[in-house]
Amino acid sequence: MSIIFYPLIIIIALISDQLTKQLITSSMQINESTQVIEGFFYITYVENTGAAWSLFQGGRWFFVAITSVMMIILAILLIKNSHKLFRISAAMIIGGGLGNLIDRIKIGSVVDFIHLYFGSYSFPVFNVSDSFVTIGTILLCVYVIIYERTKKNAPHSG
Repeated sequence: MSIIFYPLIIIIALISDQLTKQLITSSMQINESTQVIEGFFYITYVENTGAAWSLFQGGRWFFVAITSVMMIILAILLIKNSHKLFRISAAMIIGGGLGNLIDRIKIGSVVDFIHLYFGSYSFPVFNVSDSFVTIGTILLCVYVIIYERTKKNAPHSG
């Protein structure tokens, strides 16, 4: 795959995240909710000053610093590692991380709006960036488990 492919993933993640957040913030009030699929999928506009599942509320600059450092490390690894699966996963995590980083810098919190219910369980509200980070992380785990383990267990010559 061309080296252009991976920045394209980052750009798609970033643009889709920021456009959907703009749509939500311009058309809904905070804590407003709209049913999409009864009992399962709702659009619920919330702003999260913490991390995943609203943990560590109020850590704006801590999260800006940590996310910035992680994005730099992942960008360096994306350039250095030539494995396609690793590059795709890193690009997805970078794109998603940048989307939430922009929110933290711009408004001091992250705009979340995807709200799912599984029976009576209300899954924490999330956004497009979170989806990219989650899928990228799952792919990164697959890469580490399959590729790195295989490489580690490969017979050494000499």
